[in-house]
Order: sequence, then structure tokens, then C-alpha cells
Amino acid sequence: MKKTILVIFVLFAFMANTFSQIEDFDYKPENTFGSIVKISPLNFYWGSVPLTGEYGAGFEYKAGIKSSIELKAAYVTKGIIYMLIESELYDPSEPKLTMNGYRFQFDYRYYPTKKGAFKGLFVAPLISYTTVNFSDEISKQSGYYLKVNHFEYGLIGGYQFVFGRFAMEAYLGVKYRDIHWAENSPTGVSTISIDELGDFYTITTPILPMIGISLGRAF
Repeated sequence: MKKTILVIFVLFAFMANTFSQIEDFDYKPENTFGSIVKISPLNFYWGSVPLTGEYGAGFEYKAGIKSSIELKAAYVTKGIIYMLIESELYDPSEPKLTMNGYRFQFDYRYYPTKKGAFKGLFVAPLISYTTVNFSDEISKQSGYYLKVNHFEYGLIGGYQFVFGRFAMEAYLGVKYRDIHWAENSPTGVSTISIDELGDFYTITTPILPMIGISLGRAF
């Protein structure tokens, strides 16, 4: 399954970029900038791993007349929603949950309209990797923690506006989520099934919808 998704991703990127490069030489896109730096505010509240938030930025740069590549990196820790209710989840004497990790994403964007890269409708296959360690304030010192690795493969479609140098996008899509959890201790590592993580995943299906917005600055 993962190999099939990766092959589709590579073929799409190759075909879209090839088509982009053979446009008429007289064609001139509406913009002259070459990159956009952006943030995704919704990810601060809830990340791809339950309870977490993702605090980082994306960098989209032009790859062709109608195509671009976007790279994202984020530090993963407690999400804003979790922090708002955290005080209600614990007694004063209980150790609080800790979470720390990273997320990286790559997507290849194709803009089919004559506005060129960065403006208007776009479609993009994407792939991302997230790793997070969960523990508590006491267990962490003893070397006990839960480790999650998320691999995600998706396809999104959306619209990006550019007003002067200000950029804003919104998108919808679908993703396939491959989840791996393990319990780590000084004596070894043991795998945890999704069925054992009901408190984390109310939805265990690997296929999920995607929705997002981003705000950015063009350069």
C-alpha cells in the first residue's frame, strides 16, 4: 500500500512538472516572486497526533511556471485545546502528561489556471512524518515513555489568494494514516496496537479527511 502511494505521488509530480515546463514561452505569470513563508494557525490547536499542537512554518517555492514545492517543519508539543482543559484532567498531586516531538511535510503543488504558481486553484499530493514522545513528569526521569510515529500520505485541493505580498490559502483533502506506537522502558521496547489506545484515538480508521488554512508572506 505504501509503495503504491509513493509511486503515484512521484508520477503525479513528474507529469505535472513536465506539463508546466512545456507551456508557451510567451506565457507570463501574474506574479514575480519566488517563494512564500507561511504558518498554519489551526495546527496550533490540534495536530496530526491527538492532544498535540504543531508550532512551525512552511516554505513554498516555485518549481515551474505552474508548479511549486512546499516544505513544512514544526515542533510538536501540547496543543492549545489540550492546554485549555489540562487543569481539569489532573488532581494537584498527579504528574502531568508531557509530549515532545517533530513533524515534517513535503507536498508538490500544481496550479492549473493561467495565474501561474502561487495563485488560484491548486492540487497537491503530500507526504508527512511525525514523531512524538509521551510521558509524565515522573516516568520521563526514569526512562519510561510512549513513542508514536505517524506516516501520512494525502491529496489536497484548494485555493490560494495573494494580495500584494500577503498570501492566504484554504484546502480540503483526504489522507491515509499509518500509525506506529511503542512503549519504551530501560528494559526494552514493546509495540502497542491501536485498539489499546482508545483514549487517544476515537477514530481508528486509517483514512481521514483533511482541512486547513495558512497565512503567509511572499518574497
